Amino acid sequence: MFTHKKNFILTGLVLISILLLFLPISLTQGGLVPNACSKQPSLDNCNLCTLLELVKNIINFLIYTVAPALVGIFVAYGGIMLLISGGSEEKVQSGKDAIFKAITGYLIVLGSWVIINTILNTFSTIPGISVPC
Repeated sequence: MFTHKKNFILTGLVLISILLLFLPISLTQGGLVPNACSKQPSLDNCNLCTLLELVKNIINFLIYTVAPALVGIFVAYGGIMLLISGGSEEKVQSGKDAIFKAITGYLIVLGSWVIINTILNTFSTIPGISVPC
């Protein structure tokens, strides 16, 4: 019975820590909506270009603000697993795997953004297709 209370308290502390970690992130997301649309929303100001700018802002927010925080959490988790392993090979390997997967996942996210951004820039500059931006 005591282990359930201990796990409940530990889970609560982890959730509170994550909330405090992401609080500054939620305060910075005010700049996602493009200026032209946020000041005077109308059909003249909010067009395809502002929609594409909004999508770009959301993707940049997720990649450069949320993802590094998540990577930091998982690297810290892996480090804690290494520290409390007590010589157990399973826990040492679990900690190493958490660190490796966090860093590898972030590199995959950055690499995919490079590929997607290159494709979007290539197709947006095709002669004959004009978007009034």
